[in-house]
Amino acid sequence: MTYYDNSTTPRESSEMRHQAGTAMNWTSEEQAILSDGLARYSLEPTISRYAKIASRLQNKTIRDVALRCKWIYKKESNKRRKEDHNGSRKARVDNKEIIDMVVASNLAPHLLPREEDGITYELLKQNEQLFNQISANLTSSRLTENSILFYKIRGNIRELLKNLNENVPETMKHMPQLPEKLNDDLLDSFLPPTDLPMLL
Repeated sequence: MTYYDNSTTPRESSEMRHQAGTAMNWTSEEQAILSDGLARYSLEPTISRYAKIASRLQNKTIRDVALRCKWIYKKESNKRRKEDHNGSRKARVDNKEIIDMVVASNLAPHLLPREEDGITYELLKQNEQLFNQISANLTSSRLTENSILFYKIRGNIRELLKNLNENVPETMKHMPQLPEKLNDDLLDSFLPPTDLPMLL
């Protein structure tokens, strides 16, 4: 008997065989959860990412998630190859691009931005601009202007927290409150007192 003889190797059990249809049997809700998970856990190691996504899916295993991701990757790669062939340009498939495409193409209607999200986005954008201005002030030694900017940032953060608490989606109401609190004492310790309530 030789180890290379195919007749001596045990037959693969039916449970272990790859079923081609596994990657295809996904509901739109499951696909939305997968897309959200790929975006949310994009910095995690692959196996951890798949495990966390699978834990959110009632009828899917880590293997199912991995197979679906592999299927999506191949599908997007083939699509790009065809586009590249037709456009006669060389393609480089980037995992982040594919994740972004999957997330964007599979957004469920309940995940579309709401009006509150627009307000949140605007406040975050304002804070980003304010932090950029603070950074510019630091490099140009205009430090006194930064205290007013910090007050504006604090006001925006308060508004963000208020919006988050008031406009919690029904599914999130059973979650514990956010553990992070705005530390006003810390901010007050290095900002001078102000009589400018219109900035808050």
